[in-house]
Amino acid sequence: MRNEGNLMINHGIQKEGRQCAECHSPSGIIDFERLGYSAARAQKLREIGM
Repeated sequence: MRNEGNLMINHGIQKEGRQCAECHSPSGIIDFERLGYSAARAQKLREIGM
């Protein structure tokens, strides 16, 4: 019998991870400023994937 908690935690796991540019680009999925990074540091983090 499956444990409901494990199903919820593991359900979204995929074999392939995200690519760097999905986060580290001007249109990336992470809002670095909302995570607490300064505007200058956030800009540098976005430029990593370029």
